[in-house]
Amino acid sequence: MLARQEQNPRFKAVLENLADTIRSGGSFSDGLAQYARLFDRLYITMVKAGEAGCMLDTVLERLARFMERAERTKNKVNSAMIYPLLIVIVATVIMAGLMVFLVPKFEQIFVGLLKGQELPTLTLFVLGVSNFLKNHFLVAASLLFALYAAFLAFRRTPPGTRATDWLLIRLPLLRRSGAQGLHRALHPHLWHVAGERRADLAGAGQHAIPAATSMSPTRCRSSTIA
Repeated sequence: MLARQEQNPRFKAVLENLADTIRSGGSFSDGLAQYARLFDRLYITMVKAGEAGCMLDTVLERLARFMERAERTKNKVNSAMIYPLLIVIVATVIMAGLMVFLVPKFEQIFVGLLKGQELPTLTLFVLGVSNFLKNHFLVAASLLFALYAAFLAFRRTPPGTRATDWLLIRLPLLRRSGAQGLHRALHPHLWHVAGERRADLAGAGQHAIPAATSMSPTRCRSSTIA
């Protein structure tokens, strides 16, 4: 039924494969394990616990509530990050405008005032960057875009995630509060969701373990499929 109602062709194929796995004698968790990119380890493990305790419907309901709350929190965090992102973009545009249009005029003023004397090293560096941006703007923009794309690709890898998170929690402005303070500052609702997640999963585990000790997995799986 779900496969017939699904509009997304890719997820429809996933649902059909899950149904085929159950019809062929496999369990629901076995079918989910074939799509580790769509269903994480926690989801599959909790489904296995629900199957073992013959309370799959309760576990799926609690997982659905948790995923809905996590999605709402993710949307709130993304919305909160729009304003800082706009500030960074506007600041970058202003800085580029200053370097391309204003700094060259200061160079002419400095040359006229110093009358052949050598400029300070830092001033020469700023003037060099300004001339490079003015004469090779497309090259500079391409380099910045390539660096940003490389950073995103590195951020998606496990070492990149650890490295960037390690750097974030050690920034001078965030070092005092530590990792928990950083998450509290980003969004207090994260702690509320985390507490509800622990309560939901603990409740599911407490109900599943006693039932699993008194019922064999084979009997439970047969009743679940039926």
